[in-house]
Amino acid sequence: MVQIAVVDDEMDILKHLSQIIKDTLTKEQVQFELVTFLKAEDLLSSHRESSFQIIFVDLEMPGIDGLHLAAELRKEDQQALLIFVTSHEEFVFQCFQYEMFYFIRKEFLELELPKVILSAYQKVWNHVSKLQLKSKDKLVSVLADDILYFVSENHKVFMHKKDNVQVQVMYTLEKLEKILPKSRFIRCHSGYIVNCYYIFSINQSEIILTTDNKIPLSRHRKKEVKIIWNQLSFLRFAKEERKLKILAK
Repeated sequence: MVQIAVVDDEMDILKHLSQIIKDTLTKEQVQFELVTFLKAEDLLSSHRESSFQIIFVDLEMPGIDGLHLAAELRKEDQQALLIFVTSHEEFVFQCFQYEMFYFIRKEFLELELPKVILSAYQKVWNHVSKLQLKSKDKLVSVLADDILYFVSENHKVFMHKKDNVQVQVMYTLEKLEKILPKSRFIRCHSGYIVNCYYIFSINQSEIILTTDNKIPLSRHRKKEVKIIWNQLSFLRFAKEERKLKILAK
């Protein structure tokens, strides 16, 4: 499930922004969680607890404005997609330094926002960039697509890759839950985090991966795992369907 945040100090605009996002994503039948904020300080505090993947930022706010908020966010998070929303086009060049995903003018919200949120959502779900993870003696770069699952054994956490390599990483599963892409990885059991991309089937008490690995599944986590797995399956199907249409032309 993709985590989205919107911050704007004007309640009417905040509601309008949120409604367009909800209507657009609901129409596409995708899974998301949207949280709204009137103050940049509140968004920062919440983001440190549970990272947002797509963040809409109003540039003009009292206290911490949009540019200062972006600077603070980038100190801790280089992956979140920042989308700036403003009535002043002259700010666009200042926004580039914070690796913005898009710049939306408030007077064109209805026209631009639906396309932007769908593009951002697709980017998050197709995210295969390298993750930087601490192993026992060095920093390891690994593609999210190369990871099958993480397991906690005897107070140690191991990353299992699809090439059958096992690497000890210096994180708890709780910390990994916060730093791994939430569109791919989910805690399926007290001792496991699984990459939903590799799920082949789910039964009452375990997950079967496409590699034939069997992962235990907690009863109370089953529903959430199925939601993400079904969403990934839908996106893969949609992607293949688009390829077939292109080839048919």
